[in-house]
Amino acid sequence: MRSFYFLYLWMIYNMIVGCNSSDIEQQCRPEGQTGCDEGRFCALDVDGRSICLPLSMGQLSEGEICTQLPAENLEEGSICGPQLDCFQVGAVARCHRFCDPASVSPDLSCQSPLVGIETHPFAEYSTCNLRVVGREEIGGCDLPCIVGEFGASAGCPDGMACQLLPDADSASCLVPGNAPEGALCDLGCGCLEGLICVSDTRDFRCRSVANNAACGASYFQRVVPGTRDPINSDGDEWLPYEVCNRCVDLSVFGRTEEVWLCAQDSCEDIGALSRFPEGIPQGLEQAISTFVGGDFEVAVGLQKRGDEWYWSDGEIPIDVTEGADPVCAVFTDQQTLEARPACPDFSLCTPEHSAVCDFE
Repeated sequence: MRSFYFLYLWMIYNMIVGCNSSDIEQQCRPEGQTGCDEGRFCALDVDGRSICLPLSMGQLSEGEICTQLPAENLEEGSICGPQLDCFQVGAVARCHRFCDPASVSPDLSCQSPLVGIETHPFAEYSTCNLRVVGREEIGGCDLPCIVGEFGASAGCPDGMACQLLPDADSASCLVPGNAPEGALCDLGCGCLEGLICVSDTRDFRCRSVANNAACGASYFQRVVPGTRDPINSDGDEWLPYEVCNRCVDLSVFGRTEEVWLCAQDSCEDIGALSRFPEGIPQGLEQAISTFVGGDFEVAVGLQKRGDEWYWSDGEIPIDVTEGADPVCAVFTDQQTLEARPACPDFSLCTPEHSAVCDFE
């Protein structure tokens, strides 16, 4: 009776892998879709083993969300279709196309239309840069998306946004978090839809994407080093993502305490106008000119009391050159403190708080 039981298990195994009784060592190649009988396709189970499955079982299209399962738990319609495998990227598993990293032009197989199954809308920008864990000879095609966009318009499944993981070189489809612009972010503290998590001097913060290469007067525009935007890059010319910052940190230019250069009225969102009771730091004008040019005026935290100007928390009068109708104190590229009838577009700011994720 026991021998009949093992015979039954062997028959079930043959139905899954598609082996002939004369060739029990038969193996298929998923990247080339070879080695399976007619009516079957080559896939990988969760352990990376090559298996032949009936075509009816592979119903998910390129880019759809999938679940990695062992062969004995696969159900019809629950797995990726032929030429695809379930790759985990970040916290999300989706159907990615197989590719052969050892081929002469591995990216071409990622960018050509699929046969008999729906092709990802941005497959033409895809590259063969994923690898099957434990089977590094088998590659997977990435799934490009339009950074800062949401859902189908981004090339993502419903409820997901095209965002950047900390230290990632390209964006991927992620479930948006609730950290607002300027807030600290990390793998467990994602940004709101339309924002991406990028390195910001000493930590990671949520920043707006510079769509159409423009940020407007309220922001500084900067590139995200070490990143590549596959949608806008052309061949060997890699173009990085760009973000819009309302403020830039000047403390990396020699000061120990934090001083930020902010555009327009952004300072009030993160702190207060900077005060320098011990004198203007040496080299501050060079740091400012790096971002706004050599001829500048920036608002600082001086206030007029009677006929004298004081740092907002000080009691010692400060020498300020006044013009007509003095209202706003500024620091100039000539390293002077002067008073103007209106505040300029830029200000020096000392942060007093940082927004963080609200998990409630």
